[in-house]
Amino acid sequence: MRIIQGCIVMLVAMLNGDDPVASRYAGKLLNTLSSNTQNALHMAEAGLLQATSAVPKGR
Repeated sequence: MRIIQGCIVMLVAMLNGDDPVASRYAGKLLNTLSSNTQNALHMAEAGLLQATSAVPKGR
């Protein structure tokens, strides 16, 4: 369980990093992983969902 959480933290860091290719692939992986509720909770803990939760749907 901690391995998955660590990977999600690393992917969030890559998503916010300077490398556009790594950021794009990290985003794709995070999107796929977010279909699992536990993974989505890890993403929220890593700070990924804080910024997106305020955006209204359809935008």
